[in-house]
Amino acid sequence: MNGSIAFDRELTLPEVVRGLPLDRVAAALEILVGAPVGIEDPTGRIVAGHAVPGGQAIPVELEIEPLGVLRVQAGQLQQGAAAATLLKLLLHARAQVIRAGDLHASAMSTEYDALRERHEALQQSEARYRELVQSLEERVKQQVALLDERQRQIYLAERLASVGQLAAGIAHEINNPIGFILSNLETGRRYLPKLHELRATLTEGTAAAASWQTLDLDFVAEDLGDLMADCIVGAQRIARIVRDVKGFSSIDRPDPEDVDLNAQLATVVAIIAAQKPAGVALTEHYADGMPPLLCLPGHLNQVFVNLINNAVQSVEGREGGRVEVHTRHDGADLRVEVIDNGVGIAPEVLPRVFDPFFTTRGVGRGVGLGLTVARDIVGAHGGRLVLSSLCGQGTTASVSLPLTPTR
Repeated sequence: MNGSIAFDRELTLPEVVRGLPLDRVAAALEILVGAPVGIEDPTGRIVAGHAVPGGQAIPVELEIEPLGVLRVQAGQLQQGAAAATLLKLLLHARAQVIRAGDLHASAMSTEYDALRERHEALQQSEARYRELVQSLEERVKQQVALLDERQRQIYLAERLASVGQLAAGIAHEINNPIGFILSNLETGRRYLPKLHELRATLTEGTAAAASWQTLDLDFVAEDLGDLMADCIVGAQRIARIVRDVKGFSSIDRPDPEDVDLNAQLATVVAIIAAQKPAGVALTEHYADGMPPLLCLPGHLNQVFVNLINNAVQSVEGREGGRVEVHTRHDGADLRVEVIDNGVGIAPEVLPRVFDPFFTTRGVGRGVGLGLTVARDIVGAHGGRLVLSSLCGQGTTASVSLPLTPTR
C-alpha cells in the first residue's frame, strides 16, 4: 500500500470513533443543544447518546462523504446544527490522526521491506563468503585468524587509551589533595601530645583547670586522636584505590626489561610475609634454570601481590591455613601458581571474579579491582591468568607468561 492510498482511503464511523470517549462527547453535545441527542451510523444504529423519536437528522460528513447523523429534537435545529459542526470538526481531527498513522505505518512497512531485502542480501553474501573461506587452505585460515586477533587487540587498545587518559587525570587530581591531607593529619596527630602537656601544667583548683574540666578537654583530646587515626586510614584506602585504578588502566608504564621471575616473586613474598596474619604458612617452591623474562616488572609485581594477598585472606582464620607459590618452565612459557587451601570460590561466583569492582568481601576489605588489574596486566604481556577453585578446599591461580611476548 503506497502512502497516498493509505492517506486518502474512506473511513467509516466505527473506525473514526474507535478509542474516543464517545459517550462523553454525546453528553457534551446534549449540554450544548439543551436536549437529548443521538449519534447514529449510516444504518441508523445509535452509537452514542439517546434515541430521539421523531427527531430531525442532521448529516455528519467527512470531506463530503456521509459518516453518520446527529439526531436532535425538531425544535432544536439551530442548536443541533452547531453541535453537528462541532462533531464534524472533532471527527475530522480524529480522521487526520488516523490517516497520519496509516501513512506512517505504510512508510515504516516500505522501509521494513527494504531493510528485510537488504538483510536477505547480506545473508546470501555471508553464505557465499563462508563457502569461500571454507575452501581456503589451512595456512591461509590461520593467517586470517591471526589478523582478526590483531584487529581486536587494536580495538581494545583504542578503547583502553581513552579510559587510561581519564584515569590518569583523575588519579593526578586525587593524589595531590590526598598527599597533603595525609601530611596534615599526621602533623595534627603529632600536635595532640601538646594538649596533654598543657593539661599537666594546670594546677588543680585554678580557673584554667576548672575550664578544662568543664569543656571536657580530656575526652576531646582523646577522641580527636581517634578521629584523626580513622581519617588517616580512610585517606590511605583512597590512595590504594587510586593505585589500583592506575594499574587497571595501564598508566605510568615503564620500559620493559629482562628480569629473574624467581627473584621478583621472592621480593613480593618477603614483603607480604612480614604483614601476613599469624597462623598462615606461606611457602615458596622455585624451579631451577628459569630463563629471564622480558616484562614490566613493576606491573607483574602488582599481579603477584594481588594474587598472594587474595590467597592469604582466603586462609585467614582457618586452622592449618597454607599458601604455596610455585614456578616452573613449561616450554616457551614461564608459569606461576599461587595455591591455597582456603574457603574457595562458589561456582556461581567464579565467572564474575574478573569483573571490575565485583567483590565478595565485606565493606572496607576490597574494591573489586585486584583480579581485574592482574588479568589485564598478564594479558598485556601476552599471557593468561586462570582461576580454578572448589568450595571449602581452596583455589589455584595460574599465570602463564610467554618468553617471547606477542604484544
